[in-house]
Amino acid sequence: MGTGKLAAGLGDVRLGVKSGVFSGEALPKKLPLSFAAMKSATLSPGLSVRTLTPEDAVEYWTLRLMGLQESPAAFGSSYEESKDSPAAEQAKRLAFAPGEGLVVGVFSDHLVGLGGLSRCERLKERHKAWIWGLYVLPDFRQRGAGRAIMVQLLDYARVNPTIVMINLTVTTTNLAAKRLYEDLGFSTIGHEPKALQVGGAYYDWNHMSMECHPVSSDT
Repeated sequence: MGTGKLAAGLGDVRLGVKSGVFSGEALPKKLPLSFAAMKSATLSPGLSVRTLTPEDAVEYWTLRLMGLQESPAAFGSSYEESKDSPAAEQAKRLAFAPGEGLVVGVFSDHLVGLGGLSRCERLKERHKAWIWGLYVLPDFRQRGAGRAIMVQLLDYARVNPTIVMINLTVTTTNLAAKRLYEDLGFSTIGHEPKALQVGGAYYDWNHMSMECHPVSSDT
């Protein structure tokens, strides 16, 4: 995510990492058990968090495009490639089949933050899920919104015993986001140099992972 103020908030996360990126630098941690304590922490008065539905498609897409414009180094998708997609099409993205994922939003009097979790589709990777698209408007950062979104996403995975691993990526310069993810139980398992090129500048990614429901490696 570059060195902009978004680094003080959340960070870039996206779907998918190609094979061979993970270096095994650290073993993923187990999912933290103290979710009640996490939930009670720091979501400012006047903010609320809930799962988005297809009825939220217009607000969802408006905020998503704002994020792609305001923090282009935070996402694998670009504003230029996304801007012409109709908001109505996004209702499909918010209509997850049971157990396949969700998008969570933080609201003031309007949507001010969002993040998603999606289950991998390929048969051999069905045990994995990806956190993606985490973004909070600048005026609402440092108010617990990012943590609230993350906790709800992790709670969703925690009650689904078939989700074993949760993965995400974060720009290496986004130290605040990385600290949040580490606090929630993620470990860095790989480094991808020059993962993105934005405006002539290159950005590296850290790949992070967490074991949600530990199983034997030979299961």
